[in-house]
Amino acid sequence: MLDALISDLGKRQFILHSTSAKEPRVFTTRWAMSYLAGPLSREQVQTLTADAPERQATAAPTGTPPDAQPPAAPETAGTLADDESPVAPQVPDPTRVYYLDPAAPWAHDLGVDPNGTRLEAALVARVDMVFDDQYADVNHTEEWEAVFYPLSDQFDPETAKVVDYDERDLSTTAPEGCNYALPQAKIDTKSFYISASTALRDWLYRNRQVQVFKNPTLNIYSRVGESEEDFRARSKAAAEEAADEAIAKLKDKYKTKIRTVSDQLASAERRVRELEADVQGRRQSELISGAGDLLGSILGGRSKSRAVGSAASRRRMTRQSQERLQTASEKVADKTDQLDALEDDVENDVNDIMEQWDSAADDIETVDIGLEKTDINVGELSLVWIRV
Repeated sequence: MLDALISDLGKRQFILHSTSAKEPRVFTTRWAMSYLAGPLSREQVQTLTADAPERQATAAPTGTPPDAQPPAAPETAGTLADDESPVAPQVPDPTRVYYLDPAAPWAHDLGVDPNGTRLEAALVARVDMVFDDQYADVNHTEEWEAVFYPLSDQFDPETAKVVDYDERDLSTTAPEGCNYALPQAKIDTKSFYISASTALRDWLYRNRQVQVFKNPTLNIYSRVGESEEDFRARSKAAAEEAADEAIAKLKDKYKTKIRTVSDQLASAERRVRELEADVQGRRQSELISGAGDLLGSILGGRSKSRAVGSAASRRRMTRQSQERLQTASEKVADKTDQLDALEDDVENDVNDIMEQWDSAADDIETVDIGLEKTDINVGELSLVWIRV
């Protein structure tokens, strides 16, 4: 394997062998330090060519000028650790690579050191999610952004730190004088990013949801982000409207009954007035007629038996009128009681309706609306290097 790597090295490519890595890594750099001794001296040349005397005579004299100096090494970030490289590991296309600006608002939460010379790998993700529920009439779109740091050999969505990032937080220019920490995660393979995207989608599907309020009695839902206080006020208004509709139906229910009893009461009252007038008239007539009969019998104009019979007949008719008046008065009282009972029924039913809908206004519960996998779009999953 090592022979193949060496044979395939391109221009300015080198092999880095680390005891902490499972296999050698290939990197590219414009700078390299030579550890060769420099030009050979005459004595060294003769030693090397002792087995070929014929070449000694033709060998051109060589030497090192007195003022010659070995080339200077470029400035570096210091001694490399076993897990560091002076060049960035390669990543597969089309993965984007960024460098976190230490001035980003959320950089401090990751432990970024603005003067650090070690770059460690992280992932940033931007996900578009759609929460929809037909019954709740919810169609809510949400953008979710997070950074994942540190990276282990297996991508773990639980390490997500929710942030709000934009292009001002990320740069495509590498900071000078920094070395790259070689992560355990296989950031140089396309399969790593594919599996990370899948794992993130599955994790969001299981753990991400939005919460709304529901009134099952009124069958209404809150809007996403609507406070419980505002939803309670809206439920109360809806309950009052429902109560008004129920009371309107109640009035229709009792309208005919109340009208019938009211008409019967009015008729009975008229009958009472008529009978009262009749009884009063008969009493007056009885008194006047009785006085006349008595006077006639005294003066001898009429027989006593006839006078007595006429008086008895008038008293009988008066008594019958009084009985009819009593019956009519009882009917008035009965219809009045019926009307009072109907009014009590209406009042009780109205109170029941108000109590029912007041209770309905307070019937509030929470509902969690989850995600469907098809409603989760991992729009960006990029590599970002941070200074520590």
